[in-house]
Amino acid sequence: MTNVKKLMSSTVTACRPDTTLTEVAQLMWERDCGFVPITEGEGDRLVGVITDRDICMAGFVKGVPLANITIRDVMTGRTFTCQETDDLATVHDLMRSHQIRRLPVVDASQGLLGVVSLNDLALNSLKDKKEVTKVAQTLAAVCQHWQKISDAPTTVSTN
Repeated sequence: MTNVKKLMSSTVTACRPDTTLTEVAQLMWERDCGFVPITEGEGDRLVGVITDRDICMAGFVKGVPLANITIRDVMTGRTFTCQETDDLATVHDLMRSHQIRRLPVVDASQGLLGVVSLNDLALNSLKDKKEVTKVAQTLAAVCQHWQKISDAPTTVSTN
């Protein structure tokens, strides 16, 4: 049975909470990724994650240059993780139930070991055809829209 260790990317670049959004956006551009784990302390203990969407929304909502905002101000601190010994069913369950595309892989002390992504699961399914349906179901669950609030505006006025 395939486990997380066989699929995860172990060459992951992490940032510190005091990194500016300009710096992490540049890193994402250079590495062609939309997700960066945030670590601090000895053992690179995972303390959060940031996505390209987090950066865009912070820039829009805060109305200040990205260079004036640190990751600490906008990162997601409540992070769902897995361990390298977890099976793929665990990864699918976490991604589906929390609508996430990437999971940091940590050790028992929350030290960052790597990341397993929906892309990793999809590429694995090309080798293991019985995984194709599981990946499709996970993708469908991750991509479901949140329940809409009936009184929320559907357009934004620029006037």
